[in-house]
Amino acid sequence: MVFEQSVGRSLDQFNVVASLGSNNAIKEGLRSGLGLSVVSLLSVRRELDKGLLRILSIEGVEPMKRDFYIVVNRRLKLSPIAETFLQFLLDSGPEILPAEGPLS
Repeated sequence: MVFEQSVGRSLDQFNVVASLGSNNAIKEGLRSGLGLSVVSLLSVRRELDKGLLRILSIEGVEPMKRDFYIVVNRRLKLSPIAETFLQFLLDSGPEILPAEGPLS
């Protein structure tokens, strides 16, 4: 896991009190004061902008990076809207992703 590699510790060494099934469930738990979590910056951008959540840095841990891939079935023809979306991603991918570092 990216988190375990970044912090150099196994999740078993943390006091995990809940495992929630979606980003929305995690955000609701955070807003309710249930603790803290490690989530994608993209998933909490609105809440950060509104001041509902905040970022805490972990001393000695650099921001985690993940790779995303576009996957298509070459045997199937994409719908026009899927083709448009694919072209948008290919043309604009770097522009729609957050800049390096939290809220840069």
